[in-house]
Amino acid sequence: MKLGALFIGFFLSLICICGFSQTPKIKETQSASKIKASFIYSFTKSIKWPNEANISNFKICVLNNEDLVSRLKAIVANNKFRNGAPFQVIHARSKSEIVSCQILLVNSNSESDLKSIYNKIKGKPTLMVTENLLDYRQSIVSFVEVDGHMKFIVNKQKMSEAGLIASSVLYDLSITKEADWNNIIDKVAYLTKNSNTKEVKVSKADLQKMLGAYSDLELEKRRKDSTIKQIEDSLQRRIQMFNAKMVEYRKIEDKIEENKKRIKEQERLMENQKSEISRQTIKIGQQTQVIIIIFSLGFISLVFLLFAIRSNIQRKKANQLLFEQKKEVENQKQLVDEKQKEIVDSINYARRIQTALMAHDKLLSKHLPEHFVLFRPKDIVAGDFYWATSTPGGFMYVTGDCTGHGVPGAFMSLLNISKLNETINQKNITRPDLVFNDIRNEITRALNPEDSTEDSKDGMDAVLCKLDLRGMKLQYAAANNSFYVIRNKEVIVCKADKMHVGKAFNATGLFTYYEMDLQKGDCIYTFSDGYSDQFGGPNRKRFKSVQLKELLLHISEKPMPEQRTILNEKFESWKGNIEQIDDVLVIGVRV
Repeated sequence: MKLGALFIGFFLSLICICGFSQTPKIKETQSASKIKASFIYSFTKSIKWPNEANISNFKICVLNNEDLVSRLKAIVANNKFRNGAPFQVIHARSKSEIVSCQILLVNSNSESDLKSIYNKIKGKPTLMVTENLLDYRQSIVSFVEVDGHMKFIVNKQKMSEAGLIASSVLYDLSITKEADWNNIIDKVAYLTKNSNTKEVKVSKADLQKMLGAYSDLELEKRRKDSTIKQIEDSLQRRIQMFNAKMVEYRKIEDKIEENKKRIKEQERLMENQKSEISRQTIKIGQQTQVIIIIFSLGFISLVFLLFAIRSNIQRKKANQLLFEQKKEVENQKQLVDEKQKEIVDSINYARRIQTALMAHDKLLSKHLPEHFVLFRPKDIVAGDFYWATSTPGGFMYVTGDCTGHGVPGAFMSLLNISKLNETINQKNITRPDLVFNDIRNEITRALNPEDSTEDSKDGMDAVLCKLDLRGMKLQYAAANNSFYVIRNKEVIVCKADKMHVGKAFNATGLFTYYEMDLQKGDCIYTFSDGYSDQFGGPNRKRFKSVQLKELLLHISEKPMPEQRTILNEKFESWKGNIEQIDDVLVIGVRV
């Protein structure tokens, strides 16, 4: 007997009669991948995994099957595992890309690959599902297509080894008679492996056993076919009952539609009656409104007439009162204007006095051939001032910034100018630091007499320079205000003492004496803090001393009158429409 033809035919016959009968036939428009994807999703509901509460992502790994991956993703897209964990479908293009997962689907093209894959997941709670596998014992679940139906076989032993628990429903739907499959496959495998010839002899007893298993499977198939027939008959009866009910339902619907038409007609008649009633009501209401409007207009006219008479009387009184108040305001305004004019005239006169006491252009031009003075008081008079005098040892000039601005600052500037004149020209003190020390004492005594209860700390920040143009020497002292000497496009910062000329916290501190050599072309720039403190620019910030230093360095080689013009224009453009916040004084001298 030839074993090849016999067992191939017998094995195919077994596959054709096995499987669960509830599986629908595969339609031409439905792909096998779609059905497999539905089965795999149903496995997640009928199989219990150990420690399900700890599963954060339910992973389904598919080996080298893009179509099945896309089908699975479409099914699980809007679904979650029963513990609320999301599904994750992973496409592994080779067995090296297989990851730890809950379900692993492989195509059993190579028996050696299948064994290596199973060994990789052995002992793990992973449901291994295979396709195209003849020996189902190598997998937990195996898909087979029998007689146009998609079937699956469940291996209970491997299911238990993986620690998975399948519901009875899953076993009812799977191919049964597992013992028969085991006996047949074991016998075929034994005969095939132990035969060295193309033909293998089988005993009559073995063949009878196989035929007996075949008969049992045939009986089971008939039993399931009978069950299907019963279900189909029951379904047919239900369909007939449903059709009968539908006929009755249509009759009821016809009656309901007829009643609806009657109701609509009655509603239409009622609406017509309501419309007629509404028209009559509106007509009566309009007549009533006309009467009410006539009486209302009469009453309103009377009230308006009384109100107009009363308003006219009040308006006359208000106009009279307004006229008297306006006359009083005009008188007061005239008085204020006169007082303001007197005050402004007084301040203008004070400006002339202040200007007369400060260094005049002839004196500066005589001793400083190349110089400029940019003086911009915030008000009519200023707290900033500049003063100069000639001594045997050189030409001395002061750039001063007194406490305050306006009238109070002007008073302080006059006091400081008088003390400068007294100390240098009368006491003949000409060393800059000694001049500041003496003036500080004098101002402190003047502003804080012995019997005074006030403690005045007013004074001035100033730079006192003594120029010896013959010896090319510069002697200076600086109180709070440093200044710059620009030589060969480099800035030399001349530092100041951190105290002002006036009463200070450290009454014993003395000003420092500085002396430096000058070179031809050196530019000396002294200034108050008004220029660098001015707000403006695009961000309405202070101009700052760093920007002033850069500007002076940039223009230092230009003629002195042009430097003054540039500084003035830059100040105007920076300030814009913002109010000037302090007096501005900048003096430049070229040696």
